[in-house]
Amino acid sequence: MNLLCFTTITSTGTSKEIEFPLHPETKSPELISNIVTELLNTISECVNKLESCKDGDILQALSMVMAIRSRMVDINPEHSHKLLQELVNLHHQAVVDAKEQIASRA
Repeated sequence: MNLLCFTTITSTGTSKEIEFPLHPETKSPELISNIVTELLNTISECVNKLESCKDGDILQALSMVMAIRSRMVDINPEHSHKLLQELVNLHHQAVVDAKEQIASRA
């Protein structure tokens, strides 16, 4: 299985080296990486503008976007739901398994 390696750094300086397994039908890992980066940057911008924004609000909004997007593809609703659940579970586990460290700058 192909992997997409992704590094995140939180505002507190914690970094994670994440190895996301990619779906066998993935067309472009680079495109996926670009989309993830853009989405994370957009979320950070929103959080900075909206002082009352909480993590639960972000997760709920992302869940809604994933549900909407899964119905915008031309496949059976049960199949898109199953695929969405599989991908979320797979990628959540990749984040849980990620190596975490405190980032530092010289």
